[in-house]
Amino acid sequence: MKKAVVFAVVLLALIGSAVVVWQKQQRVIANKALTVRVVTAPVQSRMLSDEIEALGTTKAFESITVTATVSDKIQAVHFHDNQAVKAGQLLVTLVHKEEQAALDAAKEDLKQQLREFNRITDLVRTKTIAASELDRLQSAAQIAKAKVAQAQAQLDDRFIRAPFDGVLGFREVSTGALVSPGTAITTLDDVSPIKLDFTVPERFLPILASGKAIFASAEAVPDHVFKGTVASVDTRIDPVSRSATVRAELQNRQDLLRPGMLLRIRLVKEARQALAIPAAAVFQINSQHYVFVVNAQNVVQELPITLGLRQPGVVEVTNGLSAGQQVIIRGLLKVRDGDKVETRSEDIPGAPL
Repeated sequence: MKKAVVFAVVLLALIGSAVVVWQKQQRVIANKALTVRVVTAPVQSRMLSDEIEALGTTKAFESITVTATVSDKIQAVHFHDNQAVKAGQLLVTLVHKEEQAALDAAKEDLKQQLREFNRITDLVRTKTIAASELDRLQSAAQIAKAKVAQAQAQLDDRFIRAPFDGVLGFREVSTGALVSPGTAITTLDDVSPIKLDFTVPERFLPILASGKAIFASAEAVPDHVFKGTVASVDTRIDPVSRSATVRAELQNRQDLLRPGMLLRIRLVKEARQALAIPAAAVFQINSQHYVFVVNAQNVVQELPITLGLRQPGVVEVTNGLSAGQQVIIRGLLKVRDGDKVETRSEDIPGAPL
């Protein structure tokens, strides 16, 4: 009987030891299963900017409709559609035989008046003729010069030239057509640089000084950013929208921009070096913002922070964090203050630092 009792006690002791070992193993397995995997990102110093966004319309730096100043027929057209021209380049020649003849006659009359004046000058020196006759001939020579200038101007009106460098539009006339003042021959635009007009609320006027840098993009050229500067601000505020019109100038060396295009503008209000984290790391309780920070022992700590500027995907932290700390950006709902986690790090999204 004693042996049976001893055997039972030993068996119970062995079973108890096995249960204890099994429970320890289960606790280890449970602890491993409870370890949360999260993704972290470092708190980094980067250049952040407070920006104003607006929509604007491009305009040619110089723009005219080429037309004649007189009525006459076209003798020759010297340009084609979309041609780049220089200032003074001949575009259209009108019929000008009559004007050329009038100029030739005026020049011949001037020559005759000058010959007579030179002849009389010699006679006045010898006192053969009175000096008053010389004055009369001098006046006649001046009148002849004026008639030459007048005839030359009338002839020049028959040669239509480009007043400045630019690009021509479509040709609207043909040889032999009768044109008159106001008849559109073509258009001429100077698009290098190009003007950009946009409106901003009146509260931003103090920062819109001449020379302020702007950046613009167009749907037609999505991969290109156009840089320019503020040229001037309208002197009047729209009383309805409480906004002002701003005119900027953009470089257009590749001729990618044309008058009438819609551009999206970014105007940098303020730029500074600041601490930034992904916006996904921030959560809010009442009016306070928080983040989960993972320390060197992979333990989670909940910290209150103060936010500054916001950009797509990124926020500035003005208080509560320091550079190099790791904040949780994925898995926030699975952790609590004091939890131990497994981490995988990612960089802040967005532009390079």
